[in-house]
Amino acid sequence: MLKCAGRLFCFVKMKKFFFAFLFFLFAKLYSLEINHSVMHLWSDSSGSAFLYNWNLKDDWFVKNQNFYIGANISYLDSSVDYLKTSAVKGDFCAEYSNEFFGFHGDFGFFSTDAISISANNIYNQQEILGFNGKVAIPFYINSFSIKPYFGFFSGETETGDFYWFYGNIKNPYLGQYGIQLTYKNHNLDGFFVAGKTFIFNNENSELVKIFGKLFALTYKQSWKSVHIKFEPYIGSMFFYGDFEGSLTDKNQAYLLYPYKYYKINGNVDAFAVLNGIFFEYKKCGFSFSTDFNSAFFVTQDGIYNADWKYKRNLFFNGSAGKDSKKVDFLNLAGLISINCKAEYSFLIEKLGFNIFFAKDFLIPFKISKNSSSGVEKNSSDNNKISEFILSWIFSGISGGISILL
Repeated sequence: MLKCAGRLFCFVKMKKFFFAFLFFLFAKLYSLEINHSVMHLWSDSSGSAFLYNWNLKDDWFVKNQNFYIGANISYLDSSVDYLKTSAVKGDFCAEYSNEFFGFHGDFGFFSTDAISISANNIYNQQEILGFNGKVAIPFYINSFSIKPYFGFFSGETETGDFYWFYGNIKNPYLGQYGIQLTYKNHNLDGFFVAGKTFIFNNENSELVKIFGKLFALTYKQSWKSVHIKFEPYIGSMFFYGDFEGSLTDKNQAYLLYPYKYYKINGNVDAFAVLNGIFFEYKKCGFSFSTDFNSAFFVTQDGIYNADWKYKRNLFFNGSAGKDSKKVDFLNLAGLISINCKAEYSFLIEKLGFNIFFAKDFLIPFKISKNSSSGVEKNSSDNNKISEFILSWIFSGISGGISILL
């Protein structure tokens, strides 16, 4: 009898909560915000790449409690030689917070029929599907907050072609474990990422196994005034990974291809310094922001070892050998990203509108230890350089509009 009464009480409480949730969701519909934006990623003689984004979010307050829901859909359409694909990315988020603690959860997916990447050689992957998620539970004590969080990613492809061999990628689990500490305008964030990635042939025999770990720590300060917001940060990142695999007559049982079998192993490590500044100015419905981020690999080293053997047939003599190479292409290299964004907000008959225009700059660089001598370039090289510079100038341009109901 007591159990039945308890269940009835729980049912009534859950029913009241459900209807209260729906009531506040629709009663506060005026705070619903809908965004749409288009970004031009790249264009050259081979094609164009555009990123379309749709975002919906709503938040409302009940006494000292805050509720938030959001959804974001992105569509990438690229026909340039470097990257050919049509891909969809979706993310869905829900948050709750009060004066003592909160909850943040989101779930996302990535899907595409095919991706083709051209980098010296052409690599293809078919039927790609991935899932990601993140859960965070912040706790608040006056001006101090502590937020542990956990994230994951899982994905796979059905079939693929790595130029030298056929294979598909499976990433069963990639986990992120972190904690964020905030006190007034100080923020410290550290996290650890680890996971394994496998490459299988089209008959699901394992070819290559990759294991990696990443550690990162950042410190950020925030200053705000009536019109200005300023947030500099500094951090560091360390990565370590190793790999091993083999292509044999058992897992690559094709008549003519590949003509060379391998047994490989190696490792890669890197240490990078992170640095950035966010600046924003707002006044009378107008705002301008600059988001500067940089990563510089102070050191990056690694080694690649391979035992190889040719097939023995009419075309090849079955000879064998060994190769060993350094993997340090990121050593003393870095990347700078700068996002400049201008926004203007206005009202039309109680509807809020926001329009924006933005430009992203990506600037790779590398510090060379060896002085390079001048090399004469022909007209064809000059034309390619001119086309690249023109494409780079007009890349990363985006515009959009937001409607606040």
